[in-house]
Amino acid sequence: MDNKELTEYDASAAPGELMEEVPKEFKHIIRQSFSMMGMTGPAESSVAKKITEEHITMMLGLEQKGMETQYKENNSNRVFMIAIAVLGIGLVVTILVLFKDKPDMVEKILYAIGGLFAGAAGGYGYGIGKSKRAE
Repeated sequence: MDNKELTEYDASAAPGELMEEVPKEFKHIIRQSFSMMGMTGPAESSVAKKITEEHITMMLGLEQKGMETQYKENNSNRVFMIAIAVLGIGLVVTILVLFKDKPDMVEKILYAIGGLFAGAAGGYGYGIGKSKRAE
């Protein structure tokens, strides 16, 4: 057989006629493949037939509620972070005002606050990264 005989076939031929031309050792594999396709095909279409307009409307409503919840959560996180920043700045200003006559003490306190802030920021970033890796 040359390559032309292997690549060309009669498109008008019935599937049964084509199976007659297939070597005996490959017929089993082809039948098995077709039976597998038959098992997966109807399962999808039977589920698709059961989906109604009400189901789609319900899914869109649930998606909208999820988006609203996510927006509220992001907004509350933003407010919380701004409140922490304002409190931190207020604390630093208060320390500067209270200990303006003792620069040695201010320096040590600010280093301690800076270390706490750096540790908190690092822990927060680590937690965010860990939760993203878990998703």
